[in-house]
Amino acid sequence: MASRMMRYFHKATGPKPTESDDQAKQGRAAADGASEDTIYPKQTERDSFTSPEQPQSAMEFVVEIPGSYEAVIKQKNEASRQLTAHSEQLEELIHRNSLLEQEFDDVVNILRSDKKRLSEVIKGRDNKIQGLEYVIADLQRERQQYMHESNVDRLAIKQQLRMRTQQLDGSRSEIKLLKTSLEECKDRIFSMQPVQGMSDTQLQTSYTDLCNSIEYWVEEQFDEVEDVIRKVITAGRPVSGPHVVWDHISKATFHVVKLNPELNNALLVALMSRYLYSQFLSADRVYPGLPDNTEAYLRDINIGINNISPAKDMDSIQSWRVDLYRTLSSLESAKKYRENALRFASTTIQTSFKAVRSMDMDTRTGKSTCNHLVADTADLAGHIRQSMTMYDFGDDPYEITKAVNGVLKLENWKNFKIIDSRTGQALRSSAVPVADENGRVGKILFVVHPAFIRKPTKTAAAIILVKPTIAVKFDHAIPRGGKRPVDG
Repeated sequence: MASRMMRYFHKATGPKPTESDDQAKQGRAAADGASEDTIYPKQTERDSFTSPEQPQSAMEFVVEIPGSYEAVIKQKNEASRQLTAHSEQLEELIHRNSLLEQEFDDVVNILRSDKKRLSEVIKGRDNKIQGLEYVIADLQRERQQYMHESNVDRLAIKQQLRMRTQQLDGSRSEIKLLKTSLEECKDRIFSMQPVQGMSDTQLQTSYTDLCNSIEYWVEEQFDEVEDVIRKVITAGRPVSGPHVVWDHISKATFHVVKLNPELNNALLVALMSRYLYSQFLSADRVYPGLPDNTEAYLRDINIGINNISPAKDMDSIQSWRVDLYRTLSSLESAKKYRENALRFASTTIQTSFKAVRSMDMDTRTGKSTCNHLVADTADLAGHIRQSMTMYDFGDDPYEITKAVNGVLKLENWKNFKIIDSRTGQALRSSAVPVADENGRVGKILFVVHPAFIRKPTKTAAAIILVKPTIAVKFDHAIPRGGKRPVDG
């Protein structure tokens, strides 16, 4: 490569062609005779520079080109200078060429080292690939071995599962037998436990709270609704199913409310009380929700026991009734009957007032309040039936007006909790009615809540734990302040 560059350089910067020897001699002669007087011959047309490439003689050339030696010297110096410059350029080019050759050698060395390194890397990767192939082959062999072992294990597991299933079936049968034995033990333990019911005071408080809850529920739902009873009656009786209003109201009672609109809420309370009594508190209800034929059968047994002559010990009869209720309460089927009865009663109450939509009975709060009211009634009925003391609500709890011919006298004034038909509110205990000469103070319109009575025993007389609540139309207005007016 260096030799090629040198040849190219000499070809480009080689010495230019110089003058001929004759011309040089003529120039030197002209220079030697420059101090003498030189006579220039006369030019002719033939001697003119029409053809400068063919001079006639050296003298003529000198004459024609004065000072040519200095020009030659100048040209020589210029050529020397150019030669020197070109020599420096040549040296620089040679130096650059040497640097390029060195860089080229470095590149070649680098490429050789890279090639060696790459070959080593490729060789290492080939070895790694070969190692991975060995690993893959080992894994495939292990996979085949594992699949074989898993098939064997699967068969063993299936066999174990079959054995465990058989053991589970046997355990279930054993558990069923144990449950049966446990129920029998419970019944024995239950029968050996002494009967412990609620006291008179506790039952009295529960019944009073229930009456207050019914009144609060009616006031909350219907306080801002006018003529609720009339709207329900006007809507008509449903085609089927029980109804709170239609099943427990008479034409006479409805007429009374029309004449005394302030008693609208009191009558609603009375209707709710009658419906809950018929579903849970009545003596005919042995246990809530029992099928009709089962309940009728148990009721006939009770009647038969009561009619035995000579009569058996009343404590034994009551103990049998308590045990009957407790036994029914322990049965899962009877518990479902009770839950269905509570749900049915709550639904009946809500659908009975469907025509009056201003109350919020479709919301969760309205339904919850109604459900609690029904549940409290059922709980009270259960406590009464699990007590060795016998309780009732009177022979005909909601027809008390027949016993007194619908007349309230002053002598019976303290036996009742009274709601005034003029205000629709309960009278204060300090209120004193105005009686006529026969002691009559007013007319009993209907019973709101029946009395709660503890029946007599061998050692104690009957006790009225909660007085009945009645609505009365007084013959004379009750004096304001609750005091009898002074005559004269």
